[in-house]
Amino acid sequence: MTSFSSLKVKKFREEDLYLFLIAIYSILFLDKPRHAVVNEAVEQMKTQNPKLVAMTNGILRNILREEDLEERIYGKMDLLPALEKKYGYPVETIKLFLQELGPEKTDELLASSKEAPRLDFLILGDEAKALDMLEKEGHEFVPLPLERAYQMIKTAKSLDQIEAYKQGQVYFQSFASQKVAFLIPQGKNLLDLCGSPGGKSFALLAKDPQREITICDVSEDKIDRINENIHRLNLSLDVQKWDALIENPQWFESFSSVLLDAPCSGTGVLHRQRGESKVKDLSDIIELIHQQRQMLDQAAKYVEEGGFLIYSTCSILKSENENQVDYFLKAHEEFKLVDLGPSLEESFYKTFPGKGEDGFFACLMEKKKV
Repeated sequence: MTSFSSLKVKKFREEDLYLFLIAIYSILFLDKPRHAVVNEAVEQMKTQNPKLVAMTNGILRNILREEDLEERIYGKMDLLPALEKKYGYPVETIKLFLQELGPEKTDELLASSKEAPRLDFLILGDEAKALDMLEKEGHEFVPLPLERAYQMIKTAKSLDQIEAYKQGQVYFQSFASQKVAFLIPQGKNLLDLCGSPGGKSFALLAKDPQREITICDVSEDKIDRINENIHRLNLSLDVQKWDALIENPQWFESFSSVLLDAPCSGTGVLHRQRGESKVKDLSDIIELIHQQRQMLDQAAKYVEEGGFLIYSTCSILKSENENQVDYFLKAHEEFKLVDLGPSLEESFYKTFPGKGEDGFFACLMEKKKV
């Protein structure tokens, strides 16, 4: 603090110094907008010591403008304790990120967890009508490079009060998630094995309205979420309660496409877990990987000859993504990886979280014809 104040620290009253220290700590370590911290400190100083209001504002804003502030604080620390102190994640979680991603990507991932999620949406109804409704209500949005996909820049109402939302014209869903649905090839039907809240199936229907879709999930709560969205969006899907870990002989070789958006670590969407991300515990990662493999084994049984299996997660960890696909293909020689095009690395669809966007992984595997 001595670097930012013309008044020596020992000259401050104890209670005033505590206010400065709390504000500085909040700026550096709390998951809270920094300018909001400054504003709160200034308001508190108005009642505590009005003579220091201008100085409080000046000192804290100088700290915000300090370009090498983080280097001053963390530069002399070893990498692991520096990341722990800087972002507040458990040590074992940070170790896993470092092992999987390396130092640079780990820092990038943890920094992205502080960002506000981007608000994207998909138009399911009449596109021109939906856009007109949104414009008339004063919302601002821009198109994304995908059919019927948009990013909301500014909202004039809370999301559940937007008329186009209430009428089932739009569905709020990240662009990365929408893109997974657009990787699904044409076909007569689809089985969405871990479908709640239904977004990828809804995005597929926007692309292919004639597709017959069976969507399922493991619990009543998740089924209720699916049905609530289906009712609001005025869609028709076959909804079933089913555990993707359990074999269903009635589905054997019955679907042209099977989507497994598997339960995962959620490491691509830390910014959407703002209330819990700071205590993100990945101690169950081994069990998650085991479940993903079991689910893939079951999902493979439901794909017809010449059909497709789509595997996706909202994780950016290779142990849940590329490694799982490699393990599956070695165990299931009847499947082959489908090339998604030259713009997608290693035949996988991958995004890394940043600027409010989600991290996602997906791949497409085809069941060979005998």
